[in-house]
Amino acid sequence: MKKKVLQIALLVGAMAASLCSCSRTEELLATVPASSQGVIALNLESVASACGFEFKDTTLVIPASLRMPDDSRARIERILPELREAVDISDVVISTVDNRNIFATFLLKDQEILRNILTQNGASSLGDKDGFDAYGLDGITVYIGDGQGWAVNGSDSYTPKTILAEVKKGNFKKEYPEISSLLSENKMISIAATGRSMNLGADRWVCADIQSKNNDIVLVARSIDAEGKVIANSSLKSLDASALSLVPDNAAIILAAGLTKDIDWNSILVIGAFAGGFQTGGMLESVIPYISKTDGTIELAAAPINGDAWTAPSIVNWDFVFAAQMNAADGASALKAARDYLGGMFTVTDIDNGFVAGMQGMNFRVTSADGIFSIVKGDIKSGAAMKEFSGDRLVVKADIPRGVLLRNSGVSVVSVTDESDTEMTISLPGSDKPLLQAVLEEIFR
Repeated sequence: MKKKVLQIALLVGAMAASLCSCSRTEELLATVPASSQGVIALNLESVASACGFEFKDTTLVIPASLRMPDDSRARIERILPELREAVDISDVVISTVDNRNIFATFLLKDQEILRNILTQNGASSLGDKDGFDAYGLDGITVYIGDGQGWAVNGSDSYTPKTILAEVKKGNFKKEYPEISSLLSENKMISIAATGRSMNLGADRWVCADIQSKNNDIVLVARSIDAEGKVIANSSLKSLDASALSLVPDNAAIILAAGLTKDIDWNSILVIGAFAGGFQTGGMLESVIPYISKTDGTIELAAAPINGDAWTAPSIVNWDFVFAAQMNAADGASALKAARDYLGGMFTVTDIDNGFVAGMQGMNFRVTSADGIFSIVKGDIKSGAAMKEFSGDRLVVKADIPRGVLLRNSGVSVVSVTDESDTEMTISLPGSDKPLLQAVLEEIFR
């Protein structure tokens, strides 16, 4: 008897596992063309929660701190619970098919409720269109079918009938089962974009998950092939702890990367010019032919020196350090190139292992020693804040003070790339509210 009970339990467990293996997101992905350039799986329940909204049975509670107009509040409090009764908002799939057409698809709970929502909010009935009830609303056509709905933004001829005809040639779930599985983990937002849409090659996809964790927004991204195998970040290698020690503890903006010969130096030039201004960009342009030979850690860190640093971005208002590991010969060549460039604009004084260029209260100390070529402006002192990242490959940090982006809070961004993944965390230091709620409060203040 016990053996039979165990067999029945195992059978029930196996049936449950098989039912759970195909989520409702995967059900929707089976109706998405395999030719899609990008796919987003959206859990609107989680998005609403991250905004501070709370569903209570058939009502919605919006935080009182969101000072939106009364009519807007009332409309949202009325529509979202109704939409939740009409549509499975925890599983919505959005697909970008080409540069012209994009659609969202979702499973229906109650078609009549959805029809009422559409007509009560200004949608015009377009009657039967390719076998679907169609409604027009703000340039989007909403189609209601047998248990599934579609919202299409594109040409009038692009309808669910067109989409399903493409699906017959290959659907996303069948063609890309591993990627579909990642999209179906029911996070807040999951994204998959083909490499061909970003000039990364047709053999790879870039996948990302966006979640709300402890009031922060956390994004995890990786490149994978069509079979789901993670593609390593081959142009990056581990950061060198000895180079990281040059980064000051008070730096508000930091970029540190362990580079191989495959890095795109034009990107480094753009970042350097953006962070350091015209003179820094020009200097980097003159020395990059030399430092591009490096096969080690490169970093750029900047610290504000006055209250105007964020509101009036200028090299005058920031101190910074730029450093790159390279051998002695290449370091000497980079040093000479920097001296030739700065010597045309500043007064130059030679020092051990380099020189100092100064003008109008700004001093640039340029040296090449111990395998590191560096350019330092201002009173930059080495620190240990980056030591914990020595095993990673790319780190980007920014600590933006209160009042620059948000009136009531500062914003901290930390992005860390290891061999396979990039994890970015956006947080509001000192805030006890979900980040998206704080942003909405800023909009509706």
